[in-house]
Amino acid sequence: MKKEEAVNFVVQELGKHQSRNEVIVALCQKSGMNWVQAEQFVKQVEVDHKTTIGSRQRPLFIVMGITFIVVGCGLLIYNIQYVISLFQRDAVGLTLAATSATYRIGSMVTGLGMLIGGIIGLFRVMSDSREK
Repeated sequence: MKKEEAVNFVVQELGKHQSRNEVIVALCQKSGMNWVQAEQFVKQVEVDHKTTIGSRQRPLFIVMGITFIVVGCGLLIYNIQYVISLFQRDAVGLTLAATSATYRIGSMVTGLGMLIGGIIGLFRVMSDSREK
């Protein structure tokens, strides 16, 4: 296996979200390198072709970011209605159901975390694509 073919193979496999160890094993089998050589080679290719590998992984990260934003908004909106109803209705009765309130508030915090994480992740992916 020529060096260019090995580089293309590593970039392609890492772009498909394969684990580094799986790529190293496949590279050892295809090229005849030992583990240490293949590991060094993969690390070097990761450094040299960081933007290419990132651009191949970008679509999945965009879908994940949008999914986190949508699910986070859903959890947040659904559970905010419950918190608002605490102040509008029988607060004592709703508060006595402490288990339900704990789960709802926990879901609201989780939704907020997912929303913020999705926005930050999507922003990073988009800013990386603009840097090219």
